[in-house]
Amino acid sequence: MIKIVHLYYDLLNLYGENGNILAIKDYLENNKIDYQIDFKTINENIKFNDYDLIYVGSGTEENILLCINDLNKYQKDLKKYLADNKYIIATGNANILFGNTYTTLNKEVIKCTQLFNYDAKETPFRTVGEQLYKDQNNQKIIGFLNHQVAFKNYDSNLFKVIHGNGYHPHKHGEGFNYKNFYGTLLIGPFLIRNPYFTQKLIDTFLKEHQLTSKNYINKNSIKAYETYLKLFYK
Repeated sequence: MIKIVHLYYDLLNLYGENGNILAIKDYLENNKIDYQIDFKTINENIKFNDYDLIYVGSGTEENILLCINDLNKYQKDLKKYLADNKYIIATGNANILFGNTYTTLNKEVIKCTQLFNYDAKETPFRTVGEQLYKDQNNQKIIGFLNHQVAFKNYDSNLFKVIHGNGYHPHKHGEGFNYKNFYGTLLIGPFLIRNPYFTQKLIDTFLKEHQLTSKNYINKNSIKAYETYLKLFYK
């Protein structure tokens, strides 16, 4: 059985980010894969080693600060989790949690889990808008950005910008990947909007657990994805 934890489901669920966990659930169910999804939040005792996949989504700046304080307690557990090649999917500003530091507009420097060597900084401007990227297989990636943060050293890019913005206004890449950590600032929800990327990611995950899928992809997601590209990026 695949065990998944939706981390901070109640605090980091801005922009309907719970849709990403629904996309994973839909894919597993339709491919006849047994799974369990647990929902965990701050001030709970979380045994990360019990899980095969962690998902965490986007939230308000205030809630991100609450979650940084909570997740820092698990720094050693998360480093071991990643070393054991388990999966973490982070969308939106949840990526702040896994870097070195987060600097607020008031110039307060907050230590994060230090899982990776990147830093985040709150900016006086907000980046908003639809984005078009391509992944390492040249598959087009769509999504939406709405954040007030710039990253430094967030350069293990999953995606190349075709139209829009990268992880920093002057960068042409977006997304962070190390081992089985997949981070993107895209919201939307990202996994629902990109069914082919989701299929490849989950299939890779299943193969590492000696499981196979029937390559089922939600037809409605495919139709929405292809219609969007046809209408807005001819």
